[in-house]
Amino acid sequence: MMLGMVAAEDLSDAERRVWDAFPTGQLVDFGTGNAEDDDPAGGEGWGPDRQVRAEVLAALLCGAVEVEPGHVGEVYLHRARITGALRLPGATFKYRLRLNECYVPDGIDLADATTRTLDLSGCRVGAIRIERTEIDGVFRLNRVRLEGTGGGPALTGQDLTVTGDMFCTRGFQVAGKVDLTSASIGGDLDLDGAHLDGKGGGALDGQDLNVTGNMFCTGGFQAAGEVNLTTASIGGDLDLDGAHLDGKGRGALRGRGLTVTGSLYCRGGFQAVGMVYLSGAKVGKLEDDKESWPQALHIDGLTYGDLAYLPARERLGWLNRSVGYWPQPYEQLAGYYRRLGHDEQARRVLLVKQRQRRRQRPWWARWWGWLQDALAGYGYAPGRALLLLAGAFVAGWLVFRAHQPVPVGPGPHPTFNAALYTLDVLIPAPALGQASDFDPQGVGLVVAAGLHILGWLLAITVIAAITRAFSRT
Repeated sequence: MMLGMVAAEDLSDAERRVWDAFPTGQLVDFGTGNAEDDDPAGGEGWGPDRQVRAEVLAALLCGAVEVEPGHVGEVYLHRARITGALRLPGATFKYRLRLNECYVPDGIDLADATTRTLDLSGCRVGAIRIERTEIDGVFRLNRVRLEGTGGGPALTGQDLTVTGDMFCTRGFQVAGKVDLTSASIGGDLDLDGAHLDGKGGGALDGQDLNVTGNMFCTGGFQAAGEVNLTTASIGGDLDLDGAHLDGKGRGALRGRGLTVTGSLYCRGGFQAVGMVYLSGAKVGKLEDDKESWPQALHIDGLTYGDLAYLPARERLGWLNRSVGYWPQPYEQLAGYYRRLGHDEQARRVLLVKQRQRRRQRPWWARWWGWLQDALAGYGYAPGRALLLLAGAFVAGWLVFRAHQPVPVGPGPHPTFNAALYTLDVLIPAPALGQASDFDPQGVGLVVAAGLHILGWLLAITVIAAITRAFSRT
């Protein structure tokens, strides 16, 4: 663009109004007062009395008009049609640009530019290119409608820097990808009520995005296409309450390595059509509810400082939605219950972990796991082992009372006691002076052998449980 070719005598009446208002930052409103006629959706039909060339705005922002001391120059337009693409790549300008409810069909290119607060609220705009742009202040895109050209991104903002907040709310609608890869937002990133349509591709690419404050995707936020927050960092909360994410055949939310210092909210009807990847993510607190759990999760390596409390029986339904078996989510959840002092809940989680692990093994290698589970719940259900032990003792005592074993050899023997004999056979411990002196026959022999095997199996199971307990500590 050749800014030097813009001269005051070449301006149209509409452009003259903008030119004269710029030094004092006055609003220039081209509206008619009729809501239907002033809707930017119909901006294609706005005539010359509402049209301003993009090169005129570029010239003003780059200092074509001197601003008197004590005044702040500003391009501040309402309901204007900007003809041509507003291109200022690499430019540095200290004046604010505010286009409210304007029609900018050919888009805006501020790549590598440095500017102050940028406000495009209510506009209908073609593709916006702001990669490596520095905005010293607030970036407003409230009620904006963006449309990418030729299937390309609607908003290209890789390495964008905004020192304040970035607002994309109250009807922000996009046809094409929003690319905020490696962008840095100094305040909040607010997407409340936004509708993003990736048109067959990703809806929001925020890989390595850094938000100092909160990130809001609430108020009916919708994304048709994947939301990618891989290795992004959110200094406050990431609020997805009520959001609807549809990956369109891909992942709904990709958050591998995501860091949320505050809380991750997934409640209030949060919906995810497609896989939710949170493997390796770090979250201060996870606030969710059963009604909003995704159908498919990948949460291996997800860590959280706190969690919305649910009993283990219910919370395990969340883990069961995880694709494949990974031990870490179970250990993380068990640790959470232990911190709360709910050891029984922790044991339930670890028992389910062992059962899931068993299911991953070949069918022919599962027998030992089945046996440990049946005898003592892998050591996490000691009451089961005690009941088996008590039941076996009673059964043995009754059998040996009815079928007393014969003495071994002709020498002297202690008086036979059915209870002591049963314990001597059942418990793999130092002899009680019964099993070595009496020899069971027939039914008694079968029962004695069974009790002996059961006793050893219970002992081995308990030892395995103790070993696991020490290995966790």
